[in-house]
Amino acid sequence: MTVEETFREGFALQSRGDLAPALACYERVIAAHPGHFDALHLAAVLCSQIGQKGRGLELFDQALAIVPDSAACHGNKGVALQELGRRTEALESFERALALAPTHADAHYNRGNTLHFMRQFEQAIASHDRAVALQPGYTSAWANRGVSLQALGRCDEALASYARAIAIDADHLDAHWNRALCQLLSGDLVNGWRNYEWRWKVEKVGFLHRRNFAQPLWLGQTPLSGKTLLVHAEQGLGDTLQFCRHLRQVVRLGARVVFEVPRALWGVLAPLSSFVHPVLRGCELPAFDLHCPLLSLPHALGIDLSSIPLPDSAIKADPGRVQFWRDRLGKPVRPRIGLAWGGSQAGEVDDTRSVALAELVQHLPRGFDYVSLQKEITPADRDAFNAHGGIRHPGADFVDAAALCEVLDLVVSVDTSIAHLAGTLGRPVWVLLPRVPDWRWMLDRPDSPWYPTARLWRQARQDDWAEVLERVAAALRLQFSV
Repeated sequence: MTVEETFREGFALQSRGDLAPALACYERVIAAHPGHFDALHLAAVLCSQIGQKGRGLELFDQALAIVPDSAACHGNKGVALQELGRRTEALESFERALALAPTHADAHYNRGNTLHFMRQFEQAIASHDRAVALQPGYTSAWANRGVSLQALGRCDEALASYARAIAIDADHLDAHWNRALCQLLSGDLVNGWRNYEWRWKVEKVGFLHRRNFAQPLWLGQTPLSGKTLLVHAEQGLGDTLQFCRHLRQVVRLGARVVFEVPRALWGVLAPLSSFVHPVLRGCELPAFDLHCPLLSLPHALGIDLSSIPLPDSAIKADPGRVQFWRDRLGKPVRPRIGLAWGGSQAGEVDDTRSVALAELVQHLPRGFDYVSLQKEITPADRDAFNAHGGIRHPGADFVDAAALCEVLDLVVSVDTSIAHLAGTLGRPVWVLLPRVPDWRWMLDRPDSPWYPTARLWRQARQDDWAEVLERVAAALRLQFSV
């Protein structure tokens, strides 16, 4: 078989989706003819697709050494760099591609995606605008344009962009999923809950704890009287705390409820056993007739802004642990403030909603006793602790964090499970939020329909925590006359 015949075989295999055999063909071509640009370029693309990203970048560079003015090759190299998180280099590749081919719609689209990840949302929108101007049926560009608009809090425009994507492709998963988040963010809960069911079809929603059962899914369509319904926690610990309030509503519909609980919350949610049957995740489940993911309950129950129930009053801190921490902390001589500044270190770090402890301590006013409610701390946190010298760090699990919430005067938390814990217990909590936060905190309002004891502190400017922390410090001094 000649070099060109081997190349054509590789191209045919690639067209059929047989990526590994196609790559093997291209590698044989490259071995026989190291200057074969098309084989180098396509092999680079395949390497990036099957996880050999380092090898892919080597091949892109070899290809571009032969044909430096290939817009397609620069664009594909940019995609590979973006997937590696090398965003500045990716942006340079897209800029080079567009300098060579200004009407290359894919390069505009990918440039927009990179700019979005770099949090340059206005520029990302402009790139997506150019992509859809060149290619009006570009569904992913319409959908991702909506994501950037949503990141700026421009929900009406974002929803219109998602609608354009869905009008072109009725099954565009990302457009449906992000439309749901945008509807919830803007307070349109009924439509938002309905479209939130698209989450099960979107592979990249990696925080879901998917379950498959032979028993039917219940979404409110059938009577529950006399039935046993399994409700299973599906997402993060904060989500579980926020939405277990709906279990009592299901019981009132006549169901016997089995509630599958994540281990970390077992001690906190134990009081729910007064009206549901809790089962630790991973243990054998009792017989049940129907099942429902926890965050599908609002859709099944038709919850809107006017019908959100209060957190369940059965959830209380363990009295023994409350007394333990009263004794451990001693008689208060100054107001006690609990602090939570970041999410779990076990998960993906979300830089937009966490604040560095080193920055937080710069703004903590004197005259208070501060108690860390973080279970895990980073090396950088330890440095900040040492620099401040006045923050206690018990390293509490959720049972002890709940008890601490009861003995503290106030909890100040970023958007993490501690905020939900304090709110669920009915304790005063101030929640520090990005300019455009996660959907559950909605936009602009200073309060939360889920937690009557919460006060929301939003960034006035994107990524500017200093201004928020200054306002919080002033409010602390005023509220406690310190």
